[in-house]
Amino acid sequence: MPTSAIDSLVFRNMFGDREVRQIWSDEYRTQCYLDWEAALARAQAGLGLIPQDAATEINRVCKLENIDFSRLEEESLNIGYPVLDVVHQIGHLCRGDAGNWCHWGATTQDVTDSATVFQIRASFDIIANKLDEAIAATANLARDHRDLPMAGRSNLQQAVPITFGFKMARLLATFLRHRDRLKEIRPRIEVFEFGGACGTLASLGEKGLAVQEALARELGLAQPDIAWHTERDRIAEAGCFLGLLTGTLAKFATDLKLMMQTEVGESQRAVRRQPRLLFDYAAKAQSDLLRLYHGLRGLSTAVGKQHCSPPWMRIMSGPPGLGKSNGSRCPASSRWRPVRSIRPCFSLRVLRCILTAMGQTSMPRTASSCRKP
Repeated sequence: MPTSAIDSLVFRNMFGDREVRQIWSDEYRTQCYLDWEAALARAQAGLGLIPQDAATEINRVCKLENIDFSRLEEESLNIGYPVLDVVHQIGHLCRGDAGNWCHWGATTQDVTDSATVFQIRASFDIIANKLDEAIAATANLARDHRDLPMAGRSNLQQAVPITFGFKMARLLATFLRHRDRLKEIRPRIEVFEFGGACGTLASLGEKGLAVQEALARELGLAQPDIAWHTERDRIAEAGCFLGLLTGTLAKFATDLKLMMQTEVGESQRAVRRQPRLLFDYAAKAQSDLLRLYHGLRGLSTAVGKQHCSPPWMRIMSGPPGLGKSNGSRCPASSRWRPVRSIRPCFSLRVLRCILTAMGQTSMPRTASSCRKP
């Protein structure tokens, strides 16, 4: 039974994006675990490290429908993380002794971190598409209303005149910078993890790096320059980017709310049909900023030694910049809760609707606030 707005059958699409929520679901994440294990088996078999028959059998059973989620929940509560039981279930389903070769030379955090990167990559794909749509809509408004005068404001007081097209052009320039940022950071962030217990690949001997290279090709992710089990800057950078993007969306939503005041009347025609939509948009974008701030504060870069559980436990319960904080709660029952409350996709979708409505609505020749009362 849903107990939060992001899980609610009624409110979930008001507080999140359907596509991104699926990416951060238990099912998607578990399939990422399975894909990683199957890819590892293929890579190792190709190098002669494990039998080819074992790799074929492991790939045969690495399907989501083979996972007993009731058992996974129970074992995760007992163990403290879900990957080990996924490996156990795969091993038991394999015929013969093939299951003994599953997860060979890996550590659970290799799988967990790589799955998180898979989810971030899929989320960024959606965000990039929606950002392109917002850029196109904003560019149309900037071009169509380049000569429409309105009051410029300083500290909310009227200053020199500007045009509505100028205002939209500034928003457009910011979106373009965000698009450039996203292209720049993705190669740094979309890197998988495979280092073994302490990051040295020691259990694989001389073939450790060769397996890592082969696994990179299988997964379609970049090979790490070195293990990063306890270096969480990639996750933090993803969160920082979403904070910048969300801040831009919140600023525009706040501006538009102020413009639609009755005594100002600069944008009432564009949003009069659904003023509540704009209110929700602004409130959600601003709440995301608070979540991102507290989430990044919770990201400890002073993590113990070469391997430590708390950093990736925090990612699962509330990845900085990618989700919802559990506050003071940290029981096993909430530790693995996938976070779906980050809403740049939702905000971008609403923004596109608003911008499209503004473009389709006949704008006044001059904004009412340009005239002195």
